[in-house]
Amino acid sequence: MRQPTASPQAPDRAALLVVRAWREAGSATGFRARVTQVPDASGTAETVAVVESAEALHEAVRALVEHVSRPADPPGDGPTPAR
Repeated sequence: MRQPTASPQAPDRAALLVVRAWREAGSATGFRARVTQVPDASGTAETVAVVESAEALHEAVRALVEHVSRPADPPGDGPTPAR
């Protein structure tokens, strides 16, 4: 496995994802999972999904990875603050 390297031009971007999965007899599939995330690693944790399939769980993880791996906007390309 390759070790991650930081680019001096790229701002740090990190996120946290916690998955709690269990067997539940009353659910349609017998499987349940709760997905909790902190999208920027400095915010508040929030439950974003309670799923009943591996496919839905994979989608929740994929969405977080895409958020973290998306290129950041270059400095100065955002909206200009009002004065």
